[in-house]
Amino acid sequence: MGQRPFDRNYKGILLRRRRTRAVIILCLVALVLFTYLGRPRLRPTVAAIVEGRELQNLIPLLTHFSGFLGPDWPIHVFHSERNVKLFSSSAWVAKQVETGGIVLHPLPNRTLDFRTDVDASRFLTSDFMWRRLLPATHVLLFQADSMVCGASQHRPEDFLQYAFVGAPIAQHIVFGGYTRSFNGGISLRHIPSILRVIEEFDWEEGPGPEDQFFSTAIALLTDPPAPRLPTEDEAAPFSVESVWYSRPMAFHQVRRWNPTRLDEVLDYCPEIHLTEAGHQFAG
Repeated sequence: MGQRPFDRNYKGILLRRRRTRAVIILCLVALVLFTYLGRPRLRPTVAAIVEGRELQNLIPLLTHFSGFLGPDWPIHVFHSERNVKLFSSSAWVAKQVETGGIVLHPLPNRTLDFRTDVDASRFLTSDFMWRRLLPATHVLLFQADSMVCGASQHRPEDFLQYAFVGAPIAQHIVFGGYTRSFNGGISLRHIPSILRVIEEFDWEEGPGPEDQFFSTAIALLTDPPAPRLPTEDEAAPFSVESVWYSRPMAFHQVRRWNPTRLDEVLDYCPEIHLTEAGHQFAG
């Protein structure tokens, strides 16, 4: 005995309604994915390099840092007219720029060349770079003569509790009675604390190198939230320059500061070879 027409029509209506609901749900899911995954994420952590020269190791250096850091640390490159062709001719850079893995910033004309440490310090103690990194809260700042080591057990995330961490330095300077300072060749910095120092202290009246200026002046910030600096032992696993530590996360100017340990360093961190063309500042 066949079904009555009313029954067939009713079931057809139910089926169409179910299909309509399914389509609506799929559209909503697609909208959510497009809204939250299809647009650039505002990340609290970034990396940055300031480099105006056309270095042959610059693109390989960026590829290594990008791979080591991963997508949660997009790299901001502050570059000059001298090396803009280096970036525009690289398919890898173009892809990274498209996906947000690299962000290119032209340097102002007056800072196209950093011929001395003073030039670099003057630029870094202005707010030009730091404000362009906002709303990120932490930046891994590195130079072309620094390197992160893939064999390390440490990650930058292990040091986010500090306002400034870099390689401990053997020769300390005095600024405001505070003597603990760290090298900035590769350093992790809390951007709000850096901006507070720029607002409250005059670099021209402090020590010459910007890294020692920041890492010592930060300790003088007393208004809450009071930033925290590491001890030498806490900073040692982060990076090595003039104070030796085996198997750190990074090195800065190995050939200058640890020439007798170069074979040991290369066994642990062969990526150091990428820094051969990258010596920049004396600091």
